[in-house]
Order: sequence, then C-alpha cells, then structure tokens
Amino acid sequence: MPEQFGHMPPGIAARPSRIDRRVIQRAVAADEHFVERRAADDLGAFGYGRLSVSHTPTTYHGVGNFEGASGLVAGARFQALFNAYLLWCFLGWVGAHRIYLKSPLSATIQTVLLLLGATLFLQDANRAAGLWLMSAHGLWRLADLFLIPGLVRDSAEIEA
Repeated sequence: MPEQFGHMPPGIAARPSRIDRRVIQRAVAADEHFVERRAADDLGAFGYGRLSVSHTPTTYHGVGNFEGASGLVAGARFQALFNAYLLWCFLGWVGAHRIYLKSPLSATIQTVLLLLGATLFLQDANRAAGLWLMSAHGLWRLADLFLIPGLVRDSAEIEA
C-alpha cells in the first residue's frame, strides 16, 4: 500500500472523510444527471425531439417513459406518433392524421384539394387543372411523412 494513504491493517477499510463523502455525492449526482441527459438524447434520436433537463427535472415513469419539459410522457408520444403514421398510411388521403393531431383546418384543405382535383380530372375540359390539384395534394401528403413528428410535438404542447 502506498505511503500517502498511511498504514491500514489488512481487511479494514478506511472510513471516508467528510470531504470524500461530498465528492462521492457530487459524482453520484453528476452521474444521475448524465443518465437523464443520455436518456433524453436517446429519445431525441427516435424523433421525439430533445427533452430539456436543464431547468426542469426529467421524471422517470417506468420502462421507456420519461417526462421532460414538454409535459408529454415519451411512451405516450411514441404512441401518438405511431397512431399518426398509421392514420397517414391508411386514411391520409382525407387528412385523418391531421385531424388526430389537432389540425382540422389543414385536414379539410387537403380533402378539398383531393376532391376538387378528382372532380376536375374526371371532366374532359379541366383535366390539367384536376391533375395539378391532385399533384399538390400528393406532394402535401408526402411532405406530411416528414412533418408528422413536429405535428405530434405541437399537439403535445397544446395539451400541456
């Protein structure tokens, strides 16, 4: 055993001093903050956005459920994201995913674009205008594929 630690009989551990206990407490607190920050970063990688843990503490609610500054539990956010993509896939042509995410006006505009475009497309005289409107609807729907995580975040802020 090195000289700087003094002589201790074998099998007897030194009792940590008050300073050592403070250092240990700070290390444990820093480690807990690191674990919370790492969990927030991991959730951010899955499209949940970055959960802020700097001013509001992150609360653990069970497996995969962290609550950050947004107020929405990450498990519930994942469920909302999953439901929105499911609605986008099967009923997106009528804007069901936007209604689910509390954007009924844009859902109505999407539906009107599609219906008006289809009606004009079926008429021989206005086929080009109908094709243009249906193309605009299709591009908007494709853009929604990437906009849904932000819409989920915005709808969570409305609820909180």
